[in-house]
Amino acid sequence: MIKFNEEEHSYRLGKVRLPSVTQIMKPITQPMYENISPYIMKKAADRGTEIHRWVELYDTEKQESFNPRVQAYKRWCEDTQQNPIENEYRSYHKTLLYAGTFDKLCEINGENVLIDVKTTAMLHENVVAVQCSAYREMARSHGLKVDKIAVLQLNSDGTYVYKELKDNFDLFIALYKIYAFNQKGGH
Repeated sequence: MIKFNEEEHSYRLGKVRLPSVTQIMKPITQPMYENISPYIMKKAADRGTEIHRWVELYDTEKQESFNPRVQAYKRWCEDTQQNPIENEYRSYHKTLLYAGTFDKLCEINGENVLIDVKTTAMLHENVVAVQCSAYREMARSHGLKVDKIAVLQLNSDGTYVYKELKDNFDLFIALYKIYAFNQKGGH
């Protein structure tokens, strides 16, 4: 069973600490955020966490909120007629031994779609594709059926952007190899 330490943002499988998808992806994500103040980053992270909680509450209990991003999510649900399968699914890849938490797996038009929910103003589609590809392979290693990957951006004006993404697991594997190299002191 995978255990998550929220304070450290770390995952453990038994006594073994596993790298997270987020840690492995740092070489491509860090440059995007290095000029943003820690205060702004914390506010954005807190907002994202709050919206993710509301998304899960809407899926499980149909709880409403006046928050425009939650309203955007409700509209997306109505537009797609999605059927939730998993929310905030924490797991690890059985062979590669990396871990992570994906936002959502749902059925849309007979296909299982793994979705990353974003509340950022700017959508980095290519980076999200790498992230979702890693989560998809992690889920598949446990027998979960995932047909597609996508991103759902919930905007502050109550609108949403939903895009299916192209697989980019090859880039994730390259980042994984760089991470492993650095962990062995390969600088």
